Amino acid sequence: MNLLITIHWVSSNKLLFLSLLLLTQFIRIDPVWGQNFNTSSLKGVSITNPTSLQFGPDGRLYIAQQNGLIKIFTIVRNGANNYSATATETVSLINQIPNHNDNGTVNTGVTTRQVTSLLLSGTAANPIMYVTSSDSRIGGPSGDLNLDTNSGILSKLTKTASSWDKVDLIRGFPRSEENHSTNGMQLDPKTNTLYLTIGGFTNAGSPSANFAYICEYALSASIVAIDLSQVEALPMKGSGNTKYKYDLPTVDDPTRSNNPDGTDAGDPFGGNDGLNQAKIVIGGPVKVHSTGYRNAYDLVITKTPGKAGRMYTVDNGPNQGWGGGPANEGATGKVTNNYVVGEPGSSGPGVNDPQVNNLDGFHYIGNLDTYEPGSYYAGHPNPIRANPAGAGLYTRSGSTGVWRTSKTGSDPLPADWPPVPVNLAHPIEGDYQSPGEADNSLLTFPTSTNGLTEYTASNFNNALKGSLLAACYNGNIYKISLNSTGDQVLNSKGGKKLITDAPFAANFGSQPLDIIAQGDNDVFPGSVWAATYGANAITIFEPGDFISCSSQYSSTLDEDGDGYTNADEIDNQTNPCSASSKPADFDGDKVSDLKDTDDDNDQIADNVDYFAQDAQNGLTTSLPIKYDLFNNYPGTGFFGLGFTGLMSNKIATNDYSKLYNEDNLIAGGAVGAFSVVAVSAGDALGALNTQENAFQFGLNVTSNTGPFTIQARILGNFFDNKPPQGNQSQGIFIGTGDQDNYLKIVLNANGGKSGIEVVFENAGTPVSYQFDINGGIPASTLDLFLAVNPVTGTVQPKYSRDGGTVFSLGTPIQISGALLTALQGSPALAVGIMATSRNASPFTATWDFINVTSNQATALGTWQTLTANSGAIIGREENAYVQAGNKFYLIGGRGIKAVQEYDPINKTWVNKSNVPMELHHFQAVTLNGLIYVVGAFTGSYPRETPVAQIYIYNPVTDKWINGPSIPQARRRGSAGVVVYNNKIYLISGILDGHWSGWVNWFDEYDPATNTWKTLPNAPRARDHFHAAIVNSKLYVAGGRRSSASTGQTFTFTVPEVDVYDFTTSSWSTLPSSSNIPTQRAGAGTVVLGNELLVIGGESTQPAGHKETEALNVTTNTWRRLADLQQGRHGTQAIESNNGIYIVTGAGNQGGSPLLTSQEAYYVSGSTIPAGTALSQSKITAPGTLDFGQVATASTTSKTLILSNTTGNQAIVVTGITKTGDAAFSHNTSFSLPFVIPAGGSVTLSISFSPTTSGTKTGSVLINHSGTGGTTTIGLNGQAGGSSVSPLYLINGGGPALTLENKSWEADKYFTGGKIYTNNQIADIANTNSDQLYKTERSSATPFGYAFPVAAGTYRVNLHFAEIYWGATGGGAAGVGKRIFGVNLEGGTVELANFDIYAEAGAMKVLVKTFDVTVTDGVLNIDFSVKVDQPKISAIEILPLTNPANGQITANPTSLHFFSQQAGTISQAQTITLTNTSSTTQQINTVTLTGANSAEFTHNFSNAVSLSANASAIVAVSFKPASLGTKVAQLSVTYSGSTTPLTISLTGEGTNNPNQAPIANAGTDKAITLPTNSVGLNGSGTDPDGTIQAYSWSQVSGPNTATFNNKTVASPTVSGLVAGSYVFSLVVKDNFGTSSAADQIVVTVNSTTGTNQQVTGFVLINATTEQAIQPLTNGSVLNLGALPTKALNIQAITNPAKIGSVVFSLSGKQAKQATETAVPYALFGDNNGNYNSWTPAAGSYTLKATPYSGTNGTGTAGSPLTINFTVVNQVARVATVGKEFSSIGSSLRVYPNPSPNGRVKVVLREAASGEVSYKLISATGAMLAHGKRTLKQASTVLSFNFSGSMRQPGVYYLQLQGSKLHEQIKIMRQ
Repeated sequence: MNLLITIHWVSSNKLLFLSLLLLTQFIRIDPVWGQNFNTSSLKGVSITNPTSLQFGPDGRLYIAQQNGLIKIFTIVRNGANNYSATATETVSLINQIPNHNDNGTVNTGVTTRQVTSLLLSGTAANPIMYVTSSDSRIGGPSGDLNLDTNSGILSKLTKTASSWDKVDLIRGFPRSEENHSTNGMQLDPKTNTLYLTIGGFTNAGSPSANFAYICEYALSASIVAIDLSQVEALPMKGSGNTKYKYDLPTVDDPTRSNNPDGTDAGDPFGGNDGLNQAKIVIGGPVKVHSTGYRNAYDLVITKTPGKAGRMYTVDNGPNQGWGGGPANEGATGKVTNNYVVGEPGSSGPGVNDPQVNNLDGFHYIGNLDTYEPGSYYAGHPNPIRANPAGAGLYTRSGSTGVWRTSKTGSDPLPADWPPVPVNLAHPIEGDYQSPGEADNSLLTFPTSTNGLTEYTASNFNNALKGSLLAACYNGNIYKISLNSTGDQVLNSKGGKKLITDAPFAANFGSQPLDIIAQGDNDVFPGSVWAATYGANAITIFEPGDFISCSSQYSSTLDEDGDGYTNADEIDNQTNPCSASSKPADFDGDKVSDLKDTDDDNDQIADNVDYFAQDAQNGLTTSLPIKYDLFNNYPGTGFFGLGFTGLMSNKIATNDYSKLYNEDNLIAGGAVGAFSVVAVSAGDALGALNTQENAFQFGLNVTSNTGPFTIQARILGNFFDNKPPQGNQSQGIFIGTGDQDNYLKIVLNANGGKSGIEVVFENAGTPVSYQFDINGGIPASTLDLFLAVNPVTGTVQPKYSRDGGTVFSLGTPIQISGALLTALQGSPALAVGIMATSRNASPFTATWDFINVTSNQATALGTWQTLTANSGAIIGREENAYVQAGNKFYLIGGRGIKAVQEYDPINKTWVNKSNVPMELHHFQAVTLNGLIYVVGAFTGSYPRETPVAQIYIYNPVTDKWINGPSIPQARRRGSAGVVVYNNKIYLISGILDGHWSGWVNWFDEYDPATNTWKTLPNAPRARDHFHAAIVNSKLYVAGGRRSSASTGQTFTFTVPEVDVYDFTTSSWSTLPSSSNIPTQRAGAGTVVLGNELLVIGGESTQPAGHKETEALNVTTNTWRRLADLQQGRHGTQAIESNNGIYIVTGAGNQGGSPLLTSQEAYYVSGSTIPAGTALSQSKITAPGTLDFGQVATASTTSKTLILSNTTGNQAIVVTGITKTGDAAFSHNTSFSLPFVIPAGGSVTLSISFSPTTSGTKTGSVLINHSGTGGTTTIGLNGQAGGSSVSPLYLINGGGPALTLENKSWEADKYFTGGKIYTNNQIADIANTNSDQLYKTERSSATPFGYAFPVAAGTYRVNLHFAEIYWGATGGGAAGVGKRIFGVNLEGGTVELANFDIYAEAGAMKVLVKTFDVTVTDGVLNIDFSVKVDQPKISAIEILPLTNPANGQITANPTSLHFFSQQAGTISQAQTITLTNTSSTTQQINTVTLTGANSAEFTHNFSNAVSLSANASAIVAVSFKPASLGTKVAQLSVTYSGSTTPLTISLTGEGTNNPNQAPIANAGTDKAITLPTNSVGLNGSGTDPDGTIQAYSWSQVSGPNTATFNNKTVASPTVSGLVAGSYVFSLVVKDNFGTSSAADQIVVTVNSTTGTNQQVTGFVLINATTEQAIQPLTNGSVLNLGALPTKALNIQAITNPAKIGSVVFSLSGKQAKQATETAVPYALFGDNNGNYNSWTPAAGSYTLKATPYSGTNGTGTAGSPLTINFTVVNQVARVATVGKEFSSIGSSLRVYPNPSPNGRVKVVLREAASGEVSYKLISATGAMLAHGKRTLKQASTVLSFNFSGSMRQPGVYYLQLQGSKLHEQIKIMRQ
């Protein structure tokens, strides 16, 4: 025997791996069984920063987001490793909790809560959520933000019949200035005790700069036990969403006044840096259970039988450089809260301990049955609990701190200090115990470790049961193995107890935060679920159970099938036996970053790649850059912080991985900063080129970019609070990416006094500049700036101390050489951080953020007209202009016009295909390389109609795709449209062209699932505007409410700016000071930097607007930029690489002239538009699906995966057609058309249900927009026999597997043979059960199987696939390489010279089927050797029954009832029972069995006889009693069998009550006699069903109209006479629920011509534009009694709109006027804005004559003449309903005066819910009252007061709702 030691070196920051191989003449490796998990992501969810997750008792998945929202998902498993959410509920009650400042005052500006934990209990019908929340602000490194340090709240939310009820159980828990808060919870049901972890306030026990100088509180840094029974027994206080049970008592804050009961004002909120902290109360419901935790995120109480009741947690250890141990540290009881200058222990050794380490300790606290509360201490000090009598309190204001030790004097402690009873002093809590070194932890982890769970499922033969899983922020999940008593771990450990085991899972998602494991009785048993905080995703680990795994170090074996060789995984310390544990692989090429020499696959070797994790090398990274170095933002580069490379010294053996040590970094995470713990001596200066830890990113800038500024903040304690030495420095730089060409600005030693050094190094030659710091080294922060001007090639260094004045350092530095080239052109400019400790001791350097922003805030920019090199612009208006790939596309506009493609590089226009129909008034968007037209109009002004569907344009193929229909009830045009997170959002718009019906609706469309979702309405309605996304917010600015129906199309422009925050799912409106300066509609809107630009537009002015105005979204202030060269409106703008492009549109108000010019806007010089050329994608799918042998009257399903490959476009699937045998069918989760994103995939379920024997074939044809347009998948199946269950399903050579609804057992019943596994194979053809065929039993000697069976006939299916000869990782292909024999039951050899490769080739399934009769009780299968080794992949044995004995079969064999409302009965589903025998059979009984049998019913009552081939039908219904999944069986007994036939029944009980349908009676109509009939166009929509019935009725009218049919959607009414009719429509859904009535008004006008008449006059308030009163013959107007003296007079005509009105006023004053447009006003108006007239006292005669033509031309109608008198006397005016406000201009009513008492009220903002109304006479009598329930928000309310307003005169209408409290005056003629 030889011993070979193989040494595998890993990178400098990895451990050394030694493999010991025992070499002998014959090596045999016995397989071990590995616990294999496969990884997938939960589909169909939209979450942001998930912090906690748990399945509830109702089977739904509850997810808490850090922003306070809780989302609840209904989850379905579509197949192996395929999970999706089918329904979502969002609970926002936590965010309704008021926030406070630290002085206890309410802070309304903080609108979210930080949630880091939730816990579920209760029942399926009434789940209970326990949720902990706190102030959402995060200070710490950013200083004291005045956040509420008493803001922790434990809330209980209970599900009710219709919503959730919240009560705050306990308020006032500690919350640190950092984001340490109330964290994980566990409930002990035996004692009803809730255990809660509370984060600490300090880094290592002492106040420190990076934790805002705060001290630990009495309850912080602990696990507390809460007696829920004691809390629940307390009386309820408060009401509504703020009701609560218990406030933690606080100490008496000396800075606050007291309430009468002795509490402080604002209690329990506002910890006031400890002066108002909560107290420990002996006998109270909150007790300290365990102490010494800096920030324990989660805890576990074990449940495994025999090991239950044990409590564990993991504590997040301290950060180096963030604070040290407390004053007088130790267990002597003398520790204090005083600040220790220099913070010893933080950046160097402490007084009694080494420097703090960043390890996270795993702690066993004890068994709850025997544990003594408070006895376990984890090692993080809390001085106030250690020494309550002498710890004191340190507080700090600005730069001044004070240690308070007395209750008197100028800085007193609270009068009832200390907050901890002195007799509870716990001296050990003064002793800092370093994790893994001096503490009691059993194990440590290298990075922030948070979620913790117990694996309780019995998978892997209970091999994992009782183990714990811990989630680490670095992307790993570790398994913790415990001994039998639970007080020690069995894991491998290195120094400081650091875990050295390979992780359970690795590199599956960014920053896993919480983790759960599902037990045997839970939904999805055995699976593990992780909330990946940084990836905004949920990752699922599904058990694959055992795999044969040798763990052999091999560069060819991949035993877990994850694509990485065993050797690659072992070198990376990941688990080669689990597919969930994978090495880091940036480019996903299945070669780990450790092994890959080009990690981003950009053809640049890693050692010379300046941006090794950016394949575009910075060229796609543009201004602005805002890297907060916090929580995986922006989610790219190293640690998700944005850095994509390191400053390279280009040494061949020194790639980027050797330029840093991850264990020496604290990168982002909870601290929100980037620290190098021990800065190395490496330096880039001159010829040294040894710089390390200089992280950088590429930035695409040119000489046309314009000036910009780089700003970074570095944090104290600078140089570890020691005098700087040698060449110590820390700062930022710009450069080319190497160590020879850069410019840096750094805080440096400067001879020991500190200063700022600026170095410009060109081609290895440095020039240095040294500057002193004004005021010396700062106390806490230093901001460094590089102000860069690419045009001049100069850089101005600057700095600022502690956020103060910014000082320039010298004059701008002129750069040259390679750095100037990078700055003014290509390649990208490198921007980064750097530090060195050359010639001195290492120190800790910390950066808080790095930003790069344009200096454009002062630049107006310029617009310039672009001249095309070829082609011409087709003039158009109300069109779209959008970028797709590297081209621009001009689309739509009035009329049918060609799409035009503009190449911005070559400046050419090319005409493409025409639009499929007239499309205008839309904002186009691009998503995944396709252009979407959503919410367009078609038709002519002024009553354009909404386009009913989405149209999709493919720029690559120049083809239009008919997209899905838009829900009928939500169709509108002229809306805003944006894309966010791959979904399309439609905002506001108008229903009826320019006429009326503007809405504030907000809808979401997901192209990937073809689903619509209604979102909260916007604060106000608007149309003719464009929307835009800035970061995670949607901005809506500009627009109007078009009202051509009143002649005011352009009048009602909208000044407010509305903002929707996607992270909080809420709308807000900017302050009025942020209203758009120039109100207009029809503008183009784009985002440039941090500004929202509104360009051009249309208003009441004749010419199109030229203005370009910019809203700074940071300051919410507007500024005006350069004007357009040509005013224009009705077009769209494009932003590309800091340039803006706008083309065509109309030049004047309305639709002309059509412009044919294009303009471009640049801040300084011109830029080149950026974009990647589009390439058409291709659908990849298997050529065939082979179902193999399937029994007749049974069903087998397979999953068909359609993948979008090769291109960068989405693919629209427009059709799925099945042809061939009827036994095949298909199903997809989405309705057509749906989209497959680039790189994505979808699954279809294909079923094979043969009813007759024989070979069946078919195909599935996929129509799509990808290459080729169609994809065909062949379908094959062999049908035979009857529906019987397999007796054996054996996985040859492999573990137990469940694949495609078949449960295969692990290999058994064999004699001889061995296992062979080939997991390098990517795909096995002819199957979706690939894993089944990657293992085999084979041998160079004969082997066989012996299956125990009863005597009878059996069908044997032998499964083969050649996985060695010709296979990936195997031997050379060829016929004859493997030949063997197969014999069943010893008779004639079934397969004599069987060659798999000759029949099927390699890696392709081949099934051989044989029927065999067994008489001896054993079925033998023997394999004999001919050439090489016989083999078998799987064996399937089915019993065959004799048809003569008779059999009843069922079709289908199972039923599932989807989402049935609990307490309601479903529609029946049917089962067909068929007699497949040749003789008559009798069905005797049909019964229900199983756990939920009482919730299913059937209609079978009496026995029935079935002749041969006859059938009977049984109907089954489902009525769930509660929420959750229900399971039962239908058992059928019949004469031909002693074994009942069983049909599986499942159903899902939900709480989604039927929503009422919505009726739409259509738009109001008008006809003119002699036409006396009209068609009504009604419709109905139902959000959760279908419309089943229509019911029309007449509400009012001058006579009774005749319906041709009252039960159809669109009847005709006839027999109409002159006057106004109101008709009502009610619709009914498929559940029998009726809608609210919707009404339509039909106006029948008299015959045109001489019957035109002036019917009355109305006195108008010219200030408010509202009617004051009717003006009739003999009226007396008292100016002293009127609300205003600014008056006008309006003439009312019949019909309402005529050619013109000629006025003649005589008397005290005279006036002659002609009015052509509505309203007809004596003294004129401007689109309803009345001119003012103040009449003189005296007598007047007024005559008004109507004419059919304009300007008093045409035929005169019937005039009206009245006499009236004007007086001016002081009068006392009685008011009616004075609690109501005068409506002013916020409401409009028409017609007013009303000729018949029927009016419509137009609201300024849409109302919803219940609106009550009262009609009151001028004398105060109530004439009518009632309520309206608005199912959807509406801006129009219709009333029929014809029976109440019987007499002419003044009436008052009062309206009251949730946002409505108004009164308006209406008049009856």
